[in-house]
This record gives sequence, structure tokens and C-alpha cells, in this order.
Amino acid sequence: MAAYYPRKVVTFRDLQKAYPDLETWDEQEEDRLEGIRVAKQRGKGAPKKKRTLEESKKFTGKKKKSVVIEEKA
Repeated sequence: MAAYYPRKVVTFRDLQKAYPDLETWDEQEEDRLEGIRVAKQRGKGAPKKKRTLEESKKFTGKKKKSVVIEEKA
């Protein structure tokens, strides 16, 4: 059964962990971080985490319904 799955190959992160003093360049990671930075600049990034209970309760509750009044001519 163990031969069913392929053996794990060494990844770039494994090399970085094994040799932390070696200066390496992970292009995929840099591209990912660049994409996150661009998304945050456009306002499309992940929301900030709430630190206090008061902040987390700020937007909870029922939404108010807007009432539309139609005028008859």
C-alpha cells in the first residue's frame, strides 16, 4: 500500500529550512506576495482581524430596511 503514493520529493521550502543562512530566491512566493500587495492596494485584500469584542460586535445585528415612498401624480 505504501508504494501506491509517490515518494515525497524535496521542495524549495525544505531547502530554505535546511539552509537558513543561504540566500535564496523563491519566485513563486514573491509572485504570491506581490499579488497580495496589489490586491490590498485596490481594496480587495483580506479584512483586518478584530482585536476586541467591541470591534467584532460593530457590524452584527439586523439590517435596517429602507422604505420607499411612492408619490401619486
